[in-house]
Amino acid sequence: MHALTPHCMKTALHFGAGNIGRGFIGVLLNTSGFRVYFVDVAQTLIDSLSFHKSYAVRVVGTEESSILVNDVDALLPNDAALPKLFVQADIVTCAVGPSILKHIAPTIKTGIEARKKSGITQILPIIACENMVRATHALRQLIEEDSDKEYRAYMESYVSFLDCAVDRIVPTPPVTSVTSVTTEQTANTSTRPKPEMLPPVTVESFYEWIIEIPHTPGTIVHHDNTTSPDTIHKTPHARQNTSPMLKYASVQSIQGVTIVNNLMPYIMRKLLTVNTAHTFVAWLGQYYKKHTIADCMNEPHIYNKIRAICEETSEVLVKEYGLDAHEHSQYVSKILARFANPHLHDSVERVGRSPKRKLSYDERYVLPLRLAIKYNTTHDMLLLACALGLLFKNADDPEAQYIADIKKTTPIQTIFMELSGIKDRSIASSVEALYHSLSHQSDHP
Repeated sequence: MHALTPHCMKTALHFGAGNIGRGFIGVLLNTSGFRVYFVDVAQTLIDSLSFHKSYAVRVVGTEESSILVNDVDALLPNDAALPKLFVQADIVTCAVGPSILKHIAPTIKTGIEARKKSGITQILPIIACENMVRATHALRQLIEEDSDKEYRAYMESYVSFLDCAVDRIVPTPPVTSVTSVTTEQTANTSTRPKPEMLPPVTVESFYEWIIEIPHTPGTIVHHDNTTSPDTIHKTPHARQNTSPMLKYASVQSIQGVTIVNNLMPYIMRKLLTVNTAHTFVAWLGQYYKKHTIADCMNEPHIYNKIRAICEETSEVLVKEYGLDAHEHSQYVSKILARFANPHLHDSVERVGRSPKRKLSYDERYVLPLRLAIKYNTTHDMLLLACALGLLFKNADDPEAQYIADIKKTTPIQTIFMELSGIKDRSIASSVEALYHSLSHQSDHP
């Protein structure tokens, strides 16, 4: 294991000290010279990170390697030191999940107010790294709620909300016991036990972090030479450009990011390929009683359906967003190879969660379904995915439980129309027929 210690430290605040925060965003920020302060509500995470000032990451791909990330710290959202850290911050990022954005918005709003009161005129980039289209834009709207004219004027001038697309598989690790520190022990340092080091976060070697900066003269690709060559996937039509962007110097300094002036094709490519296929694998996997994503990819009858749904979304991506068909086909093959990584023990329950959101109007199934109808292209697997999403079970997932509860009293056709926003009853009827056909089969073919 080798330690990565930057030479020149800048300050990054990152909301969310979970696996994605530590295993993806935190690593890139740290190796780019940022001292990362994680903000989280999980006391166990805060105790360990603030005590050890480091954590470990296990990278699995064609080869396996380990990284020790140093020069980090952590604090709770209500920590009195947080507004002061906002004042000195060079960048703010988050990876908390779309549903949690509303909970971190007030804290970020207070931090921006602290910068305003201190007269800070350095641009503060804020980037929401979520599996959600235009997540940073949504975060901005939450922060702007009930803000006065003066606050909005300051934010408009000195805070830059940059949308991005992120992609890295980070499975949930097995539950392990990590010592936490009680309030009484914190107050009495003589009795305070040493928190245990957090278990290593396992991540795949592939990653993609694409940040949109409008009106940039081209696409800037930063390669991280400290990791394996297959770490960076160069995006289609990306070209090297070294034009200075002083306004966004802290963003440009992040090694491993791709900067583009129009994010939408990249967001759609990721949403309708990676996200569509990944959740479909999970829903199929549960139906066929498989446990992990890699297990599913080894089953020909499952793999063929995954390949088929990618063909359906590829066709609409090429027609609607102008992607190059050949280059996109290569991208799909690389994505499917990632899913088959035997070192990533990613459960179908984790990947398949949040079916209510994933079946919504602009999400990974209904959006390409609407486009397929628009272009009169094949959409059999998309309909199958919608039916499987309504079948998905996870007692620990509120969204899966919500669907399970309303199915007791509401017809499937009605549920699908309400979740998806689709008004065409013939489409909803097709989903309902598939649902009943699947649910009534005792032996899965």
